[in-house]
Amino acid sequence: MKERTRRPRISPFVMKDLFAWLALGVWWSAMGLAAPPLAAAQTPVAAAETPLANREPLGTAVIFVEDNPAEERDALLHGFAPELTLRELEQMALQYHPALVRAEALVGAAQGRRIQAGFPTNPTIGYDGQQIGSGGRAEQHGIFVEQEFRLGGKRQLDQAVAAREEAVARGDYETRRRQILTEVHIAFHEAAIAMRQKELAKDLVKISSEIERRLAALYQAQEVAKASWLESRLEAEAARLLEAKAEERYAAARRKLATAVGLRDLPPRPLGPEPSDLPEPEDFETLWRRIRPSSPELLRAAREVELARAALRRACAEAIPNLTVQGLVNVMDNGADGTANGGISVSLPVPIFHRNQGAIMQARYEVSAAESAVRELELDLRARLAEVYARYRDARAEAERYQSTILPTTAEVLELTRKSFLAGEVNFTELLLAERSYIEKQSEYLDALRRFRTAEAELAGDLVTVSSTSN
Repeated sequence: MKERTRRPRISPFVMKDLFAWLALGVWWSAMGLAAPPLAAAQTPVAAAETPLANREPLGTAVIFVEDNPAEERDALLHGFAPELTLRELEQMALQYHPALVRAEALVGAAQGRRIQAGFPTNPTIGYDGQQIGSGGRAEQHGIFVEQEFRLGGKRQLDQAVAAREEAVARGDYETRRRQILTEVHIAFHEAAIAMRQKELAKDLVKISSEIERRLAALYQAQEVAKASWLESRLEAEAARLLEAKAEERYAAARRKLATAVGLRDLPPRPLGPEPSDLPEPEDFETLWRRIRPSSPELLRAAREVELARAALRRACAEAIPNLTVQGLVNVMDNGADGTANGGISVSLPVPIFHRNQGAIMQARYEVSAAESAVRELELDLRARLAEVYARYRDARAEAERYQSTILPTTAEVLELTRKSFLAGEVNFTELLLAERSYIEKQSEYLDALRRFRTAEAELAGDLVTVSSTSN
């Protein structure tokens, strides 16, 4: 009988080395999953760096804002202070504005991507069966472990890319924070000025009503013509209509301010007074030297350059093939008298058709585009600064002239004319002209003050909302 040819048996020493290699691979993978990634260790996430680290959870904020009445929310948050100050509104915006909650969530998502990029590839464990259906004469049943090794430092480079993406997300958060604060500043000043316009309209109603009553008495005494009395009634009605419009504008300004803060409505308290100070502006170049290094837009553009460069390094590393190692243990091999044996295979792709040239070319152009974007943004930011700086200086000069000369003069003219009218020294037409001049100059002053505060807020916020708030 012909003797069956036996397959070479693996030495026990080789088997021992194989099992040791498998154990080492499993242990290495487990350690890679348990240990913190390298990039995470290099760029720890400090509590102070996390946006809104001390803010209440989103769910709490939503319940608090939406379900509680305005009076109860006001009592819980701020007590019963007599006025809503700008600083208080800033804190409310930073705590509850949904845009900041969203930006913070995106930072957390980028943080998760960075952490995930630091983990090694999971090993693959499976079953291998050969010569199945041979009637048990040559069947082989084995277990294999396969591990891919990413060569060329790809894991570290992936971490570097993810870390740059996280930095860009943090920059987006800071930009949004600056935008919201600037919008709150502008909306607060608009609402405060609308409140002053409402008070001005009330004063006008008082003056017009007093004149109407005086002329009505004079008309009854047949000392003035009926036309003068009717004209005074028309002026009083016009003043009441102006007061109603001012009330509506103030209500709309409060609603706009609530939106800027991130709430549906504001606590039912009056706003703090609009400051009347007009700070002396810095010169243009001093402002530019301050804004350029702190602009969140420029900082984000610089981070985009770093991200593009990291992506280029990653694209270059992709040309290096990954190594795949597989170890196999045949726990049953009927073709070798049922004794255990094993095998090992090593493979890597052969870069015949491409070496990632297209992706590398794309990444190089993206680096160039990102670098050009920084220079383009610098020019655009300087142009915006020139426009806002001009509005700032013009509005300040106009408001200062009204404060120092025009308003005191018109107020004095109105008071003197009113007294002269009551004394019978001037007619109603002169009083009417003085009254209209007073209201007109007050309105022009408040408009100049509004434009000044808007430009001032844009400069303080490093021009992040210039495109949406310019007037």
